[in-house]
Amino acid sequence: MIAGLYWMASVTDFLEQHPGGAAVIAKHAGQDVTDLFKPIHPPRTLQLHKGTAKLIGEVDPATVTKKAPLDEDEVARLAAAREALPPVEQVRGLREIEELALSVLPKRAKIYYSGGSDDEESLRDSFASYQRCRFRPRVLVDVAEVDPRTTILGAKSTLPIYIAPAAHARLGHELGELNLTRGASKTGIPQGISANASMNLSDLIEEKNELVSAGEPEVGLVYQIYINRDRKKTEVLMKEAVDGGCRGFFLTVDSPTLGNREADFRAQGLAGNMDEKPHDAPNRDVFGYYDTSVTWADLPWIKKHAQGLPVYIKGVATVEDVALARKHGAAGVILSNHGGRQLD
Repeated sequence: MIAGLYWMASVTDFLEQHPGGAAVIAKHAGQDVTDLFKPIHPPRTLQLHKGTAKLIGEVDPATVTKKAPLDEDEVARLAAAREALPPVEQVRGLREIEELALSVLPKRAKIYYSGGSDDEESLRDSFASYQRCRFRPRVLVDVAEVDPRTTILGAKSTLPIYIAPAAHARLGHELGELNLTRGASKTGIPQGISANASMNLSDLIEEKNELVSAGEPEVGLVYQIYINRDRKKTEVLMKEAVDGGCRGFFLTVDSPTLGNREADFRAQGLAGNMDEKPHDAPNRDVFGYYDTSVTWADLPWIKKHAQGLPVYIKGVATVEDVALARKHGAAGVILSNHGGRQLD
């Protein structure tokens, strides 16, 4: 049950296609899961997936006796932590921003945002890699006038940075990616939108257009895609992005199967079942909506549906794949190991 409405999902058509896996749905079957569902799903999710979810009817909330557990102490702690946040203009540096953000996030959100896969060696090494980078300062250069403005991903930017297409922003705030769109407009930097955003692409495009109508700068949106096993679904999303004025696409290629994010699985409280022999077909069941057969040969199909917009290959980690991306006509690559969340 979600927000007073009782839904029945078709096991055959949906459970194994659920991006979060079937186990989490089965665990909470027959419960009111409103508080768990809303932070990680876009508004109108079930209404927009009428083919996979069937509305049974309304439920009087007063009659609900079984509800997914909510930690009241944690709710109170989070409210107090948010109340104690300093004015943003007093916050200096990314480290302080991260510390304050962690103070107002629920445990599950902390793990999702900052966790890695397996033993998290790649996650730690990613931080260490940046620490090994060194500036070579050159002196006696005329810096009376400097201009950090540039163009990134086909969009003008006031700084050489952009918002990466990370998923589930509503885990951090109820307005989710809407906050990011507004912030990107205000600061003049491009915004990457995750295929697993907690707001619908249509809502973010509408927000972008409303900001422009109000005289605010237009946000350069770049949409992330995974290739669905049902290619028609990918075509529909790409058309929506093109029609909505997105500037390009991220094709994420480092996730043909979901990384073994141990801390995340523990936080969900999902029990394993050794009888299911999960390693017999690891790429078939774990990440059901992703087409694991995608290769470089599919790039012309992707570029066709991009309708002339640039396609950036996201998740490249070797020079050989950079060369292949150039050979197959990609507009660029995003060097990334998915935040250490995939291959450890």
